[in-house]
Amino acid sequence: MLDILKKNNTKNDIYLGLSLQEQGGKALLLQYNEQQSSAITLGSKLFSYSNAWERLVEDVDEVLFELEKVAQVKATKTVIFVYSHLVNEKTHEIKEPYFDKIKAIADELGLEMIGFMEHHEALIEHLSKSGAGQLNAVVCEIDSSLVSMFVYRNGNLDFTKTIERTTDYIDTLEVALVELSKTKTLPLRIILYGIGTLDSDATLFMSKRWPKDMFVQLPKVETMTTDQMDIALIEGFKSQLNPSNSSSSLFSPLPEVSLTVQAETQESSSEQPANTLPISPSTGFVLGKDIQDTTGEIEESAPPTTVEEVSAINSENAFVAPSYSVPQKGSGISLPFKIPHFGRLAPSGLLIAISGLILIIIGIFSLLYFFHKANVTLLYDTKPIAISMMVDAKSLSVTSHIQQIPATGSIETTGAKFIGDKARGEVSLLNKSKQSATIPRGTTLLGPKNLKFLTDSEVKVASASEQLTTDGNVLTVTGKEKVLVTATEIGEEYNLGKDTKFDIEGGSSNVVATATKSLDGGSKKEVRTASKTDFDTLRKKVLVSVKKKTSLTVKSENDTQVIEPLTQVTLSAEKYSKEVAEEASDLKLTATARVKYYEIPVPTAKDLLLAKLKKSLPADQTLDQKAILFTVKSAKLNHGKPEITLDVRGLPRQRVDIVKVKNSLIGKPVSKIKEISKQYQANGYEYQIQTELPLLKSRLPFFAKNLNVIVKTIR
Repeated sequence: MLDILKKNNTKNDIYLGLSLQEQGGKALLLQYNEQQSSAITLGSKLFSYSNAWERLVEDVDEVLFELEKVAQVKATKTVIFVYSHLVNEKTHEIKEPYFDKIKAIADELGLEMIGFMEHHEALIEHLSKSGAGQLNAVVCEIDSSLVSMFVYRNGNLDFTKTIERTTDYIDTLEVALVELSKTKTLPLRIILYGIGTLDSDATLFMSKRWPKDMFVQLPKVETMTTDQMDIALIEGFKSQLNPSNSSSSLFSPLPEVSLTVQAETQESSSEQPANTLPISPSTGFVLGKDIQDTTGEIEESAPPTTVEEVSAINSENAFVAPSYSVPQKGSGISLPFKIPHFGRLAPSGLLIAISGLILIIIGIFSLLYFFHKANVTLLYDTKPIAISMMVDAKSLSVTSHIQQIPATGSIETTGAKFIGDKARGEVSLLNKSKQSATIPRGTTLLGPKNLKFLTDSEVKVASASEQLTTDGNVLTVTGKEKVLVTATEIGEEYNLGKDTKFDIEGGSSNVVATATKSLDGGSKKEVRTASKTDFDTLRKKVLVSVKKKTSLTVKSENDTQVIEPLTQVTLSAEKYSKEVAEEASDLKLTATARVKYYEIPVPTAKDLLLAKLKKSLPADQTLDQKAILFTVKSAKLNHGKPEITLDVRGLPRQRVDIVKVKNSLIGKPVSKIKEISKQYQANGYEYQIQTELPLLKSRLPFFAKNLNVIVKTIR
C-alpha cells in the first residue's frame, strides 16, 4: 500500500473519518495535532444509507453537519476506512461504482481526500503494536451479505477469500481452510469483527467440529467490539500521519482527487499563496494533472522528535539517548538520560551530585532487574508421527478387573396400536318367507361399505302371513323381531343412522334387518406401545452405557485407559417398566451389571511408546510423554491373553539449546528476534514484553532471569 501524503500539515487539522460498509457506516470527527503526533476523537455517529449508495453524499453531509455543530469545528480533510470486499484484490483500488460515490463526497462537500485504509490492515497493525508480536491469526470480516477471511502468518497476509454470508458460511470457510492446511500450518487464533450478532457467530465457530488434522488444538475465538475497531482505525490513521511511528503504510490513494495546499496562517498566506500541486507517485495521489517530479518545490519541515519516535528510529539500540550516553562496563548499554557535567562543583555539591547519580543508577538498575521481563517463543513446524503398532500386553502391564454396578436406561417407545370402542344399537329382523327363521347369536349382519355387526343374542322370527283386505286384495305381513347388535371393529365409521338396511351374511335373502335407531358409540385412536424391538434396543443401549461409564470412571480415578473392545458386560435382575404391546410413551430398564474390563496404565504405555518412537526421530528433534497420544485400534483375547494394536500419534519438538538462545537474545532490540530465530532454524516467533517504560518495549531484558525462551510446535 502507498503512504499518506507527506507534507506540512496544519497543527490541528480536522478530519472526517468515514468507515463504510455494505449497508451503513460510521463517521468519526478527528483532530490531529502534528506537533504531539496525537489524534483526538471529537465525535462519532453511526448512520444507515437512506437509499443504498445512491444518496451517500447526502447521508454523509447530514451526519457531518451534526458532528461539526456539536464540536463547533469545520472538517477540511477526509480519510476513508472500507471493508475489503469493496476493494479490488488485484489492483488494490476501490471498486466501481463505490469509488465514484466516495470521490463525490470530497468533490461536493469540499473536503481534501487523503486516501483509504482497509479495516483488517489497521486491526493487525494495532494488535501487533499492543504486544502480540508478529501476529498469527485467522481474521473474519463480517458484513451484511459478505464475509472476508484473511490468514495472517508471522504478521504477513498469507491468504484471503470473500464469500456470501449464508446460514452455513462457516462450512464454506472450512473448505478453504482445509485446503490451506494441507500445505501450511493454520494459526490457532480466530478474530471476528463486523456487523450483526458477533457473539452468536463466535459460538458457531467455537462449537464447530473441525476436521481432526486441520488444527493442532481447538483454536481460540475472540470478537472485536466496535469500540476496539475504532481504536484500531484511529491508531492506524495516526501512525500514517506520523510515518516515523509506522512500521508499514496502510493508506492507499484515491486517484484523480485534487488537493489544495492551504496556507497555515494569514502571515504565511501572504508570503506563499495556496497551490494545487502534483504529488509524486510515492504519495499515491494525482492532483488534477499528470504526475511529475516535485523535488525541490516543497521542503518538509522536520516534526519535533518524541520519546516514541526516538524508540522507533534507534531500532538497533532503543536505549541510546539523543543528548548524552554513558557506556556501562561489560554491558554495552547506553543509559537513556543525560549525565550532568561536574567540572567545577564544590566538594559538597559534588557529593550531592554523585549521590543523586548513584540513586538514579540504582533506580534504573531496579527497573531493569525487577520490572523488565519478556517471553520469546520460537515456533517450529515439525512433522507429526502417526503409526499403528502391536504391543505386548505384558509389557504394557495390562490388568483385568471385575465389578458389579447398577445399570439403568430408558428410551422412547416406537410401537403403536389403535384403541377405542365398538358401535352398538338395535335392529329389527324382518322375515318375508312363510316359514319361521331362527337367527343364532353372533350372526353377521352386512351393512353399507361392507361394515359388519354381530347379533348379541339368538332370536326367532315368525313367518310371514297373508291377510285379505276389505278391497279383496291379499296383503303379506312379514314376521318381525328386535335384537341388539355390536360392531365387529372399533371406529367411528361404524356409527350408522336410523333405518340403515342390513343383510344376513350367508343367509336367505328373505330375512333382512333395519336399524330401529342410530347405532353409535364407535371410536378409535392410535397410541404408542412398547414393541419387542424397543426391549432389544433398550438392552443394547444399557450395555453400551455401562461400557462407557466404566471407561470414564476408571480413567478419572486412575491414570489408566480401558481397553473397550475387551470389556464384557452381562445383565441380571432385569426389570422393565412395561410389557410388550402395553401402552407407554417410554420404556425403562433397571438391572445389575457385571463388568469385566482390562486397563492399561497410561504412564507405563507412554514410556514404552516413547522408547520406540525415539528410535525413528531425527537427531535435531526430541519427544516427551506429553506429546504422545494413543488409542486402542483393535484388541482381542487369544486363549485368555489380550492381543492389542494401538494407534499412536506423537508431536516431536525441535531440539534447541535454550541457554544458548537466551544468551543470543539478552539485551537485543526486538527487531533482532527474527534474525536470531532464523539462526536456530525456527519457522516463526512470538514475543511479549512486560514493562511500564515505553522505551523498553522495543528491547529484550538485560538479565537472563527476566527472559523466558519457549520452544513451541505450531502444527
